[in-house]
Amino acid sequence: MTPAWWDRIDLGVVLLDAQGRVLVVNDWMRRHARLHRDATGQPLTELFGPDLSPRVTAAVNQALQRGHSTRLSSALHPSPLPLFAHSNDAQRMRHAVDVVSLTGDNGQRQCLLQVRDMTESTRREDLLRRQARQLQASEDRLAAILDHAPIGMALSTLDGQWTYVNRALCQILNETADHLIRQPARSHVHPSDWAGHERFEREVVLGSRNDAQIEERWVNRNGQAVWVRLTATRLVDVGLATPSVILQIEPIGDRKRKEAEIAAALTEKETLLREVYHRVKNNLQVIQSLLNLKRRSVADEAARLALSETAERVRAMALVHEKLYQSQHLSAIDLADYLTDLVNQLQEALGTRHRGVSVTVQADAIEADLNAAIPFGLILTELLTNSLKHAFPDGRSGAVHISLKTQGAGGALLRVADDGVGLPSGAGQTPRRSLGLNMVDSLARQIDASVRLDPEHQPGLCHEIRLPPLTRRAPG
Repeated sequence: MTPAWWDRIDLGVVLLDAQGRVLVVNDWMRRHARLHRDATGQPLTELFGPDLSPRVTAAVNQALQRGHSTRLSSALHPSPLPLFAHSNDAQRMRHAVDVVSLTGDNGQRQCLLQVRDMTESTRREDLLRRQARQLQASEDRLAAILDHAPIGMALSTLDGQWTYVNRALCQILNETADHLIRQPARSHVHPSDWAGHERFEREVVLGSRNDAQIEERWVNRNGQAVWVRLTATRLVDVGLATPSVILQIEPIGDRKRKEAEIAAALTEKETLLREVYHRVKNNLQVIQSLLNLKRRSVADEAARLALSETAERVRAMALVHEKLYQSQHLSAIDLADYLTDLVNQLQEALGTRHRGVSVTVQADAIEADLNAAIPFGLILTELLTNSLKHAFPDGRSGAVHISLKTQGAGGALLRVADDGVGLPSGAGQTPRRSLGLNMVDSLARQIDASVRLDPEHQPGLCHEIRLPPLTRRAPG
């Protein structure tokens, strides 16, 4: 009779006597062997048929004759028991069979077969093995990609110790991978760049930035300084056992050399351009001086006045070149600064301060290049000269107000207003077209500006010049 507890266990049990006949078969074994008759007293061959594996028969004989116990597994071999085959061999169950030698109550040897279903555990093991092979293949592919990357690649701990370096990095530093592994990156940084590199490492390690980039010099095996661009990315939640940083090291020596060459060429160009502006300014001042000398030698008052006005126009142009010479970027000047200096020059030349005529300036910071600054200066010279000479006759005092304000779309509005006598009676809103005012119109057209008189301004005159953007835009 089968002990009751044998039928409750989740494995197969068969007890054989000294002659190899079945004494006990539990319920698990009966179900899996599909036994529909009493198996007691039957040999295993009768129980399982002719397909019984010789390994089982041999193990049973060893247990009964010599007292040897054996473990058989089907994980790596064909199934030793045919009862575990399902619909076809492809679905054959995996199991382990323990053949155990026992001594019965009568002193004779007995044999106990314990059968455990290993199908699911074997399936999981197979799956884990396949996943391990796939992971290893993926790691091998990644290692090959990193090793053949055209830029230096390294993996380091948070304290900067390299745990992996690729071929390109070895070539950059002219070192072997074995020598570089476990070395800190900072050991290769040029002494002049240590402070910057330490700040860079702190940004990455302390987590203030997941990635950071720096350009610095490293020293290779031959003691030569090599410019590199170092990009560090802290690896977060990627399954690594310890927090790590992946480094990309790109040599930028060629780019740095080209940048140095360009900087040198720009410096040379800047020097030459400053010299050109300086010489043009000097030549214009010479012309101004010649005009003034000629003015003193001319008796005709109209000719003296014409020479004086021409000299002031030349002076306005010279001031533009002086401001360009003093400018940091040489391509444009600050009109507010230029306007103030130009007004001071004209006041001094015309002696308006002692006449009780004041000139005030309000100007926004607006830049103009050479092509716009000279027409602007000549326009302002003509309008201000016209006000100072004609708005306050017979020793009258008064004021001229000049404003330069930014307008939409990068333009500006220049206003030259005085509180003088205004237009002669009967002139309407159209003043006599003198050479200076005709020049203003012509110069305005050169820079796409428009000129008008403000009809509501009282007393005196107010000229408004609407200016377009005064610096050339880079081609987009």
